[in-house]
Amino acid sequence: MKKTLSCVLVLALFLTLSLTGGSGIPASADAPEDLPGAYEMIGMLLRGVPYPEQQRDARSAFRLLVNEDGTAALTTPDGVRSFTWDGENFTAEDGLQIPYSFEDGVLMLLEDDFTMTFQKMEGVVGRWTTAVNLGSLLETEIPAALRTVTGELAMELRSDMSCTLSLESDSVLPSLRQAVKELYAANLEASGSSTEDAEEAYGKSLDDIVASLVESMDLTGLDDSQTGTYMLRDGNIAIRLESGNAPGSWDSSTMSLTLPSYGELCFTHVSGEDTLAKGEGAMSYEDYAAAESGAPVVIEAYVQACQEWRQDTITVYAQDGAGGYFICDMGCSEKEAERLIPGQKIRVTGVKSMAGGEAQILDASFAFLKGNYLFPPADVTELLDREELIAYQNQLVSFKGMTIEPWDGSGAAFAYKDPDGMTDDLYFKASRDGKTYEFRVEFSLCGKSTGVYKAVEALRAGDTVDLEGFLCWEEGARPHIISVTVK
Repeated sequence: MKKTLSCVLVLALFLTLSLTGGSGIPASADAPEDLPGAYEMIGMLLRGVPYPEQQRDARSAFRLLVNEDGTAALTTPDGVRSFTWDGENFTAEDGLQIPYSFEDGVLMLLEDDFTMTFQKMEGVVGRWTTAVNLGSLLETEIPAALRTVTGELAMELRSDMSCTLSLESDSVLPSLRQAVKELYAANLEASGSSTEDAEEAYGKSLDDIVASLVESMDLTGLDDSQTGTYMLRDGNIAIRLESGNAPGSWDSSTMSLTLPSYGELCFTHVSGEDTLAKGEGAMSYEDYAAAESGAPVVIEAYVQACQEWRQDTITVYAQDGAGGYFICDMGCSEKEAERLIPGQKIRVTGVKSMAGGEAQILDASFAFLKGNYLFPPADVTELLDREELIAYQNQLVSFKGMTIEPWDGSGAAFAYKDPDGMTDDLYFKASRDGKTYEFRVEFSLCGKSTGVYKAVEALRAGDTVDLEGFLCWEEGARPHIISVTVK
């Protein structure tokens, strides 16, 4: 290791010398159109002698970024050097011109004593994701109504050394609008104004007012992706975003990133196959599904939602890419419950139980694992009246273009399980293609203050809605709905 480091420093010294003096070798007079991009060094010549092959790790310490605007940046072990470029030379900040040649993606910086050869990099280097609470992405103080809105924060690194951060979830914007709508309505009530007064004053409907408020909110990575540069060296990554310096570290599967606005996040590189990967002793979903009721089970999955923690237990909805799990009253301390955010990977040991056709895990204990992933809802609208629907039990699913039906003869679109206290589940019916189905808002999952609870309370028979929820099963489908969007 010491020899390697020493060689790197020697190369850096020679590079420094090459940038402060020397004569040039003429290169192409016309700037190549495909020159811009990111390059990794594949070879060095020092006074005509190749750099030792065994020092590949030292060569990887040099990265060159060539921008379309005529600027360039060379990352070296001792820092980043800036250049401009034209059809013949790379020009350092002190005015020194370094000739180059470029052909078939190979770029050579040419000096009398020193030559560096770079290979152009192509495509996306990697994509990492993490589950986040939307509240953590807001620059300002977070109202309580927004703290329950979650999504998937994705970081994508590209070979042109650009980086984007974006919040990706089909349910985020509708949930955000619903939360803002609640806040807006509360503010109107507190000021003694009515919705009609506000709509007349603004000349817009309440939905339009809310939409404009959402668009004007200062969000990080929700509507506008941030861009920046990164450099890879010795297994570490340094990322500079518009919001400021963001140092972090990574390996082939995980990335830890610190951003000024909301602290440290742990990203996980997850492909479809990665979500199916199991640790030693963990069951595949197929083995879990085949296990008899009463059999001990060990599974690894990603938390998608949790019901309310109480008396050192919590009920969890989880998925692993092949199926869903309903983990009932799992042992969990209050401190552990705070870490069970949507996306967190866990290992669960318990006993399989069957109730009304639904597989559940009882007497469960768990351990945190490295990894975060949120699964998009599976559209099962066309399976509503088919036997295949049960294969999606306990997964996050969606139902599109449903029509709200009266719950009973009164014409009401929903019913309270506790009509007196109104502090329990909500029930409603929705139809498609002439068939009607029952749905539920589970109070311990989405209580009275949540957007979906209020959305159901505002439903009217005949409304057309899109629904999202977890496909629980009680002698048939009984989805626990977490999102209602009126069309």
